[in-house]
Amino acid sequence: MIEKSKNQYSANIIALSNNDKAHSKALDKAFVKHASKQDESTHQSIDSIDKQVYKDNNTPIYINANNLAYQSELEFIEDWNVARKSILGVQSNMRKLSFYESENFKDLNKNFLKEDFKNGMRGLMKQKNGILPTMQLRPDHFLKDLNIEKYIDAHLNKKQLYTDNKKIDRL
Repeated sequence: MIEKSKNQYSANIIALSNNDKAHSKALDKAFVKHASKQDESTHQSIDSIDKQVYKDNNTPIYINANNLAYQSELEFIEDWNVARKSILGVQSNMRKLSFYESENFKDLNKNFLKEDFKNGMRGLMKQKNGILPTMQLRPDHFLKDLNIEKYIDAHLNKKQLYTDNKKIDRL
């Protein structure tokens, strides 16, 4: 045995011949070669990484600061309550999202702007159907399975997805 292990990351070093010490010439050569290659590679990586400034076809992205994603669930809840009051004329006192509503909201908030959410809320609240009051009470249905996209489309294109308790477009 040439050297005993000092901790769990090192191993015992043993010589496989009758000599007391193993030759370290090969190891020294490997260290020198590795150090020189490491120096070469670090010289190539000192440049900064360019970040994408344009989206799709080199069109600059301009976003109004008020249109960015929600900063908190409370902002979303406030907009939900306002939409119910202004469109449906129904007082809404929702103060907190359920666990699943919260998880779905977090996922959607990564991909949709505040204005998208508001347009989706308008689209949902303007639907006419007997079963819709339950879907308009809490945002559970609105936040599930990308339903928001259908309601955004309904608002922007002034479409009714439901009429007389019969579905026109399945959600």
